[in-house]
Amino acid sequence: VTMPQRWSATSTGSASNSFQIGVDPQVSFNGQRALTVNAISGVEDVSFGTAIQYVNSFGYEGKRVRFSGMLKAKGVHTWAGIWLGSGFVTTFDTEKNLLPAGAGIAGADQDWQRVSVVMDVPADEKVGISMGVALVGKGQVWVSDLKFEEVDATVPVTSTLVGLDLPKLKARK
Repeated sequence: VTMPQRWSATSTGSASNSFQIGVDPQVSFNGQRALTVNAISGVEDVSFGTAIQYVNSFGYEGKRVRFSGMLKAKGVHTWAGIWLGSGFVTTFDTEKNLLPAGAGIAGADQDWQRVSVVMDVPADEKVGISMGVALVGKGQVWVSDLKFEEVDATVPVTSTLVGLDLPKLKARK
């Protein structure tokens, strides 16, 4: 698998190749290839892999934005979904790092469904906006037909966070 332009990947796990992250050459939605995060080996309940795209916040300061797309999952053990945040995101390992997230899936397979996450960009945001797809624990997740757009104030902000009960997961280690 290869990463799409302007996307990067980060992961944790007991092996450097715990997650395979990139465009899946065999899975598509409406003719568009799907971006995937696949747990391969050495993955624990708190291990994660994520594909990330950063965009400049210029022009979005103080505005409401939405990140959306189609999501599919197979064998997800802990959590999978899309997420959105301000600044640069590199971890989901503490409660303060849990971000607004959409369509969290845990313990299930899920066929293609539309998912979205909405946040208000801080008025003083100067670093940028992060968005991505993440898999925590075992399984595989795919996203396609991704969109990032400004929305008006009638669209509610996402109140759910990346769906992790970190104290419980860490206690299971």
